[in-house]
Amino acid sequence: MRLESKHPGFDRFARLARFIEGVEKAVAHKKSSEHQKAKQKFTKSNLPSKVCVVCDRPFEWRKKWADCWDEVKYCSDRCRRRKSQADAS
Repeated sequence: MRLESKHPGFDRFARLARFIEGVEKAVAHKKSSEHQKAKQKFTKSNLPSKVCVVCDRPFEWRKKWADCWDEVKYCSDRCRRRKSQADAS
């Protein structure tokens, strides 16, 4: 439906209003999709896991291990202190 008026600037104003409305919808959609991606990225099912070499229990990735996840072998400080027992076995 096209609005017409006797005012010469009305048509230009209406086009500008439709353009702004479209931009606002696009920005809202982008924000919601980014939020959904962030939620999916950090769900528990998507986190990598390893098995502790001392207690043989699985443990999940933690944010504090982000830089050194490849070197992590133990699930806790207790298991890290007991690593000599695991090496002797």
